[in-house]
Amino acid sequence: MRKIIVLSILCTTLVLSAQVVNDQWRPDEGPVTYAVPILDYATMTPKELAIHYFTNLARMGYDCGTPTLACGASATLPILSLDFKLSTAARWFSKHLNDTPCFQHDTCCTLTLAGDSVECIAGTACTDQPCDKTACAGTSWVERITFFGANPTAENLAAGNDTAVATICQWMNSSGHRQNICTPTNTSLGTGYYAGENCFYQYWTQDFGGGTQSARLYPGALFFDGNLTAGIVVKSPSPVNTATVTINGADTVLTNTFGTDTRGAWSNLVAAADCAVYYFTVSFDDSKTERFPPTGYLFNSESPETCEVPDGDPDSDAAQPDDDTSGGPDDDQTDSAEQPEPDLRDEDITIPYDFNPKDEDHAPPDYGPTDWDYIPPDIDRSHGDEGCGCGIIF
Repeated sequence: MRKIIVLSILCTTLVLSAQVVNDQWRPDEGPVTYAVPILDYATMTPKELAIHYFTNLARMGYDCGTPTLACGASATLPILSLDFKLSTAARWFSKHLNDTPCFQHDTCCTLTLAGDSVECIAGTACTDQPCDKTACAGTSWVERITFFGANPTAENLAAGNDTAVATICQWMNSSGHRQNICTPTNTSLGTGYYAGENCFYQYWTQDFGGGTQSARLYPGALFFDGNLTAGIVVKSPSPVNTATVTINGADTVLTNTFGTDTRGAWSNLVAAADCAVYYFTVSFDDSKTERFPPTGYLFNSESPETCEVPDGDPDSDAAQPDDDTSGGPDDDQTDSAEQPEPDLRDEDITIPYDFNPKDEDHAPPDYGPTDWDYIPPDIDRSHGDEGCGCGIIF
């Protein structure tokens, strides 16, 4: 029987990469020697976009069927924007967890940059550890993420489930992971998924950051929630008029299935073949229209780089976001002091480095081997369909 495990970590700043595109990309900030290919809309997979979608649902009050799991102040939490650098770092690490194999926030080897790829230095990989009790010396999770030019604030790991809805509930059922998802100062997100053959087979990474956006549409995706569904998250100063998903040229009308008509999710059941191209279009009562992605297509494939790009540009009159940031996360930003005290056990979170000099609550960094707590299945708590059974937390 496969085990289901999760890890969470709190902190503030950094990035990395693997089999991704845009080979001409170079970072706008930070050392040029950290150049790595960065993901874009066309190379994000449906599962990676779906875990972003469900994370935003959780910030709007989605509770996995257990009301006590809902984020505090969910009516005003900033919606998480998409950060491709964090996404690239997250996908790289999900693959690393399978390839090493190991399961911890710091890498299970010492990293080096070789051309445009981040690799383990030969002979440093720690591959003789049990899958569910890893204690390897490697490159810190913060330094790992910095290779990609990003500034992370927190990270969640999970393994063992193969759907986004199951994985988000896996995290929401752990107080440390739930705090990362619900923290108001986490305002951007990068997600990475990898399906492999080692240990837990399915690996998920969330890397949080502090970015913002002015657009009204947040990551949407095709995902399985019993049936194939298309969903898009909207936050707008003006109510939604119409929302549609266009799959291979055919439109499906979406309805408000979560939240309100200015802050919620629009979804519907759909059909889509492998490599089908799709995008979302939403019009608002103030006569504005936006599209996700803003240009190009999303691909219904776990290997989007193998899909054929249609000829010509998408047929859309969607306007690009203007300079008005009223639809961005900053409007809803709340002070973390306004949040209820999180339900955390001391052993539920490790903060390896404190990047905020004003915060004196955390111990100094310790990147040496870590003692792990194995959390056995809680047979007294019903986890529904999300697959929660056991967890590893440090």
